[in-house]
Amino acid sequence: MEDVTALRAFLSWEGAPGRDFERRMKTLAYRQSSDAPRRTGRMAGMVGPRRMQSDFGRYLEGGAGVNVASTNAKGYAQYVSSGTRPHVILPKRGKALRFVVAGKVVFARRVNHPGTRANPYLVRHLSEFVR
Repeated sequence: MEDVTALRAFLSWEGAPGRDFERRMKTLAYRQSSDAPRRTGRMAGMVGPRRMQSDFGRYLEGGAGVNVASTNAKGYAQYVSSGTRPHVILPKRGKALRFVVAGKVVFARRVNHPGTRANPYLVRHLSEFVR
């Protein structure tokens, strides 16, 4: 009985493997946050490590990144990380889009977006932490 209890303690988040795994998750999240786009800082602020529930406590499970383990999170991290093809932007509500260009307010019924180059900041350092 004591061997099982000791093994469970060792394989928990408080055991040596759990502490090492959490250290790796925090370091990976820090590097992801450092590489995230910085125009507003919102993307970097959404990056973080998270412990997740495993199958009946049999193993440690965690993650680092944007919206980790969230099923209903909506964000643009995937589009920044993977990039986008050229596409048309249409207004969801109303008849026109409103935005500012060179200090002037512009209205348009549609915009031809040129696409964005991929910035794989979420997976760039992943190979360092997976062994």
